[in-house]
Amino acid sequence: MEHPPFQASPLQLERYYIKECNFSVKESFVDKQGDYAPVGLPQILANVNESVSEDDPRYWRFEVLVESNDDVSKEFPYSLHVVLVGFFRVHESYPEERIKLLAKINGPSLLYSAAREALVTVTGRTGYPAVVLPSVMFIPPSPPKEEAVTVQKSLSSGEEQPALVDKGSGSKEKVTKDKATKSLSKADG
Repeated sequence: MEHPPFQASPLQLERYYIKECNFSVKESFVDKQGDYAPVGLPQILANVNESVSEDDPRYWRFEVLVESNDDVSKEFPYSLHVVLVGFFRVHESYPEERIKLLAKINGPSLLYSAAREALVTVTGRTGYPAVVLPSVMFIPPSPPKEEAVTVQKSLSSGEEQPALVDKGSGSKEKVTKDKATKSLSKADG
């Protein structure tokens, strides 16, 4: 199977740097590498701060913090905290209405991957297993959908028929005109 040639992303990473990297083997694990049985990752927290240039809506800055939330565990040997900062530019040909979504998903994803590599490198030198951060998605939450009510008319008879209403959660409900009118009256009242 032949793969199509790759193309450059419309979001380009101009530069990034590690702002903070705090890593330590917990005191209770020092000099006990031979007694250690590997376990899964502790709870990993990730936080993203973003800003877009006031002068250029195609120029973005992201700051991604990744840290362990497990300072007292007897199972996980590390305390981790890393912050990366990256600067990104969206190509001029990319549609303006799609810039925000492109930047908010792909910018933090690239920095998170860089954080993963930094943590693999430093934790791999300790005598304990290297930490490989899990894959994550930086998809902004969808705003709640408003309930839309539509009553359909039959093409043949012109009579009103039940309609399907999108409840915002993927579920649909049959609604008649009377039920829709009552529902809308409650919302207005």
